[in-house]
Amino acid sequence: MRILSIVLAIAMCCDAVAQKDAELARFEKLASEGDARAMTELGLRYHEGRGVRQDYAVAYDWYMKAIEKGDGDAFNNLGVLHRDGLGVPKNQKIAYLIFLAIHMEGMGDDETQIRAGRNLQRLVDQLPKADVYEALSYTWPYVVQILKSRGEDLKAGPDVLPSKDRPRIRDNGWWLDSERAKMTFESPSPWNEKKS
Repeated sequence: MRILSIVLAIAMCCDAVAQKDAELARFEKLASEGDARAMTELGLRYHEGRGVRQDYAVAYDWYMKAIEKGDGDAFNNLGVLHRDGLGVPKNQKIAYLIFLAIHMEGMGDDETQIRAGRNLQRLVDQLPKADVYEALSYTWPYVVQILKSRGEDLKAGPDVLPSKDRPRIRDNGWWLDSERAKMTFESPSPWNEKKS
């Protein structure tokens, strides 16, 4: 009787593994066909180590592909990687901007907005005001540079500094007049000079 129980347990385990492998293969197929939700799901599986070996670099790759398709959940998860320093250098200012962008652009569904809102509030409560002011002084090309470099390229070269065509985040069209009126802080160097 005991041997039969062991054999049944092994068979059930093998069925579960085969089912997970088939599910993973299905997501990989959908992702290769351009399905952003499948890309995000694969990223999340590698991020959490669900059914695969945990690998933040692979998770990052899948999230970046999904972001190119406009997936808000992938963007939120990428913010978590930067916030917590998982597979990339910890950068809470970049994470703050990612969560802020999801909120301000209305990316994703209601659940995405709730998750991003919680993540944003958590950082607002933790970050020193000077870090928030610096982050709001960045330009989007600078944020993209950091994301594409996996947090390694922090150089603020002339191609990412504020200009007429590259507004600082604090100067973009997101803000209500009342919010913009409260942005009286001085942007730190080199973000304080607008090039023409």
